[in-house]
Formats: sequence, C-alpha cells, structure tokens
Amino acid sequence: MDTNLKSTNSVKTYSLKIISLSPLVIESNELEVIEVTNALTGNVSSVIVERKVQKSKTGPLSNKEQGCTSSISNGYWYDGNDCFMYGTIVTDNNCNQLFIPADETTQILMNDCGWSDVA
Repeated sequence: MDTNLKSTNSVKTYSLKIISLSPLVIESNELEVIEVTNALTGNVSSVIVERKVQKSKTGPLSNKEQGCTSSISNGYWYDGNDCFMYGTIVTDNNCNQLFIPADETTQILMNDCGWSDVA
C-alpha cells in the first residue's frame, strides 16, 4: 500500500510504501524506521523519521551509520497495533532516542490510525 503524507507551503511531502506492520518495515528514499522509547509509557516501538542525508558514494546513511549527535526531530511512533502517533524524537550523543508524543490537539490533527486491517 502506498501512503502519501501531503502538506502545504513550507511542509515537506513524503511518499512511502508500507511493507509490513509487524515488524514495521517501509520502503522510502526519504524516510526510515528507527526504534525508540515512548517517554510516557516506557514502551519501545518503531518510529518513522526523515532519513538524514549525507553525501556518500554508496547513498544515504542511516542515523546509526553516521554516528550520533544530539538532535531533535519529528516523526511518527507506531503503537504496534493500529496507530501512528505524531511527536518529537530526541537523540543524545550516545544514540539513546526518546519519543515524546505531541500535545492532544496536534495528536488529533496529525495521528494516522486504522492500519490494522491493511497488512
């Protein structure tokens, strides 16, 4: 199934193909799946984030291949069942990553649920 995340003006648009939900596997040149801990629940799950791109002869490098630097980015945390929850991913210098869900209003606007019947 192809999924397009559409946007307006200054927000980027991505295209991805969901290969599997258990485990979460996607096909995309711009996005990647990483494992992070949800700050509210302590659960570890997959998050879809923008792939960090560096010039390389072999193509884009993943976060782990680049080494880690402190960063803050946005992405979708997969709850392992039916929803992709929008929030912030904080990465420290030791590659520890923590997902912080967005506020309730942003969740209502940005969450994408209903995927349990797809795969």
